[in-house]
Amino acid sequence: MPTCKECKHITPSPTGDPSKGICIQARTKLPDSQKTSTAIKGKMISKSSDICEFFEKGESWKDIRELI
Repeated sequence: MPTCKECKHITPSPTGDPSKGICIQARTKLPDSQKTSTAIKGKMISKSSDICEFFEKGESWKDIRELI
């Protein structure tokens, strides 16, 4: 069974812990008055967790510009 480690929505943990990561799949559209159009809400997760309904195979941290 796939794990969160294989999802394109996970980035490395800012704490440096290789077993954890930040899930960045939650996005919110911002009002037109803001300089940016999307806010990304990160959530600390264990990379060995079972996948959620937003799972997409890939590695986001290799080219994060495609996700923003």
